[in-house]
Amino acid sequence: TAPAPTTAANATAVSAFEAATVGQPVQIILESARGLSAGVVCWTEGCRMHVVEPARGDAYGPGLASSGLIDTAEWVYMGLHASLLERAVKSGITAPRQGGKGYWVLEFCLCSDGRWHCVDAYGRKSDTTAELLDEVDLIDSLERAAAAAAAAALAAAAAASAELNALAKAHAAGLQAKAKARHARGRPGSSSKAPTADDNSDGDDDDELDTETESDDEAGDGGGVAGPA
Repeated sequence: TAPAPTTAANATAVSAFEAATVGQPVQIILESARGLSAGVVCWTEGCRMHVVEPARGDAYGPGLASSGLIDTAEWVYMGLHASLLERAVKSGITAPRQGGKGYWVLEFCLCSDGRWHCVDAYGRKSDTTAELLDEVDLIDSLERAAAAAAAAALAAAAAASAELNALAKAHAAGLQAKAKARHARGRPGSSSKAPTADDNSDGDDDDELDTETESDDEAGDGGGVAGPA
C-alpha cells in the first residue's frame, strides 16, 4: 500500500493523530519484532517526517537496545534526544537514508491505517513504525514512577525495621524470663562459686574441741585413787 499523499483529504488523519513537530521524541517499533528504538524528529511537513535515530551504543542513544517506554523516557529526561538533534543539525546531514557520526536518518509517512510507517526511497512502507511521544507527559510519567518506587522502598524498609524491633523485644523478654527463673532457684546468674577451705574452718575447730574433750574424760577415768602398791 502506498503511503498517503499530503493532501487535504488527509487533514483529518493528521489532526486525529497529531502532526509531528521538530524536536519531538518518537518511539520506533522495529519490524519483525526486532525490538524497540527511539528517535527525534528533525524535519516534518504534512504527513511526512524525518527522524534521527541514534546508533546502538552511541553516547546519545537510549542504550544498546531500548527495552520499552521507560528507557525512552529516561533518554528524553536526560535531554539526550535534544543533543542528538543538535549533532545532526550541526553536521548538516538530515536527509532520509543518510547518516552521520553515531546516527541514521529515517523517513516516516502517516499512512491510511493511521500509523507512521517507515518508507524507502520509492515510498514503499515497511512494518517499522513510529509513535509520537509527548515530552511533558513522558517526563511526568517517569517522575511518578520514580516516586512510587521510592515510596515502595520506604514502606519495605519500615516493615523490615518493625520486624527487627519485634524480634529484639522478644529476645529481651526471653532473657528477662531466664534471669527471673535463676533468681527463683537461688542461683543468681554466674555469682555462685565452689566452697573453699576457709568456708569449713569453723567446722574443723569444733571437731578438734570434741577430740580434746574426749581425751580429758579418758584421762579422768584413768586418774582415780590408786591402791597400795
